[in-house]
Amino acid sequence: MKEWRAQAKLGPVKDACKVLGVSHGALGMYEREASLPDVDFLAVFAERTGANFFSLLEARLRSGKTEQARDLADLMASKGLDVVRAQLPRGTMDPGRFIAESAGIDGLTFTREWLERKGVQPKDLVFTRVPDDTMSPTVREGNLVVIDGTRDSFATDGIYSMMIDGEIAVRRVQRHFTGGIIFRCDNQAYADQHLSSKEIEDVFIMGKVIWAGGEM
Repeated sequence: MKEWRAQAKLGPVKDACKVLGVSHGALGMYEREASLPDVDFLAVFAERTGANFFSLLEARLRSGKTEQARDLADLMASKGLDVVRAQLPRGTMDPGRFIAESAGIDGLTFTREWLERKGVQPKDLVFTRVPDDTMSPTVREGNLVVIDGTRDSFATDGIYSMMIDGEIAVRRVQRHFTGGIIFRCDNQAYADQHLSSKEIEDVFIMGKVIWAGGEM
């Protein structure tokens, strides 16, 4: 816990206590493992430091006095869960606030194995809802999608989320040999759009969609 506090750069212990909403004595006892924190503190600590809440809870249970608590810790370890919370996409703030609000959800839970297989960290993921039916039936209007915010260029073909004229758009992207790209809609009622390499510069790329109710 002390290492996570240092990595989060919460400052001196006195400042960290204010941020975490706990007394100096209590924090010291938690870090020395002289006392066990409650779940509410672990939730706050995870949110303020970026620590994995499930890992903290697992460690808390493993230090418990009952065999049932330790068995539950073993079960959590076997599941390997991570919480993905709403993030702001890189390079902008206003769209990020809109994205977090439009999703209407505070967090999602994925297994660590899945995150590792996708090569992503929870802090790099953004989620929002699809605003229209242009990608139906693959991704339907209102569906929640998870976006890899590190994929902020059209380096590979796939489904991407982006901001165009201040509006969220989700499109299938296909690179063109001319250097431009083609925005394709899985809903055949909408026409494809071709953008030149110059026009791409006006598109804010939130990232590549990696989950939409299921793995993409």
